Amino acid sequence: MKDDDKKINSNFETGANSNEINDLILFSDNTERLATLRDNIYKKGAQNNNLKFSDFTPLLKLAIIMYRNEFIKDLESYKAIANLNKEKRLDFCNLYLLEFNNWKKDNL
Repeated sequence: MKDDDKKINSNFETGANSNEINDLILFSDNTERLATLRDNIYKKGAQNNNLKFSDFTPLLKLAIIMYRNEFIKDLESYKAIANLNKEKRLDFCNLYLLEFNNWKKDNL
């Protein structure tokens, strides 16, 4: 995540408002399968010029599953990601929506 505007109220490099979402975004951006899904969502949004935060729900769901599988032995991280509340889930999707403009600059 590069958009400096969204980092103003955040303590995290990704712009996230919580440690759990920061970890999940970093995991997603550095996991090939999830990064590919993110890019496919961005490409679809660029084609039809219409992208909304709910378009990132499949990315969120897969990221949670893959994160939990990766860190199943770290019970604290596992529980934190498994039990994300609605506000944190919206934060995840919204941060990817905000990042879309940076992605377009770099990829189109």
